[in-house]
Amino acid sequence: KEIALHNPHARHFNKLALEQGFIKKESSNKDKIIGEFTFLNNIPKEIQQHYVEVHDLKVEAKKAQYLMKKINGLDLSMQHINQGFSKNSMQDILGELRTYFQSIAGIEGPKSIDTYDFIVLKNEKRLLELQSWEGFAKLNAFIENHTSFLGMSNLFELSNELLRDNKSALNAEKPLISHGDLCFANIIMDEDEQKLVFIDPRGGAINESYRAPYYDLAKLCHSLLGGYDHIINNVAEIGLDDDMHANVKFDQNLLEFRGIFKSFVESLGFEYNLVRVVEISLFLSMLPLHVDSTKKINMLALRAGELIEGLGK
Repeated sequence: KEIALHNPHARHFNKLALEQGFIKKESSNKDKIIGEFTFLNNIPKEIQQHYVEVHDLKVEAKKAQYLMKKINGLDLSMQHINQGFSKNSMQDILGELRTYFQSIAGIEGPKSIDTYDFIVLKNEKRLLELQSWEGFAKLNAFIENHTSFLGMSNLFELSNELLRDNKSALNAEKPLISHGDLCFANIIMDEDEQKLVFIDPRGGAINESYRAPYYDLAKLCHSLLGGYDHIINNVAEIGLDDDMHANVKFDQNLLEFRGIFKSFVESLGFEYNLVRVVEISLFLSMLPLHVDSTKKINMLALRAGELIEGLGK
């Protein structure tokens, strides 16, 4: 814990440094930093307690930075992949998240947003990025040879088909303020104030950050039940059965929390299966962001296929 708190981890394009009770986040991706700060600095007062406090945006020629309050606690991802949650503690976390979703439901925003188009267009863009990757042919062959799918395009097509079948339900939901990347890595358990704090949003103007709540719920599911955090942190392996059919192997039983997460989703009035449909699209859209690791990208693609095959079970 001390190492994690004093040497905060960042992706390769970000830089984090501890400065007198604050963490300075700096990046050459100036638009991303500006977008994050804009979102966090303009959160409606009704939900400010759920988001990290930020200060002092600075934009220079080749980089941008801002300060965020240092929180005494670990992110949920680190705790989850180290099997740090019991069913009771996860119930408490989901209870606090339920309060958050109930709070944002009371904030007035746009009457309708096409979340379906947002997801599908993002996935189309990511597939093109993936196809331009030098390792795409090998990834495609792996999926063709070791799963029941016909390759990567087939996985994307099936995901889009599932979304299309649920388009009306997805777009029928009242758009709510969306963090945009509400995965476990972006939720910190504040031990001093005994609450959850959200960091690193997708970013942008608040009035442009409304989506169907299924998107943020799928991000949570991606971490809790999907195994995304385990895969990108190398706490998962690729297994092969006697027929050389590949699967993702986890040391942890991720289904342990399925019942309580399903109840959480349904208590908010949403459909659990639709959350899983959106989650499948997330696994696929994350692929070009992990081309630095052939193993991870293969596991992420495998996991998308497993979730397609397991829908409704």
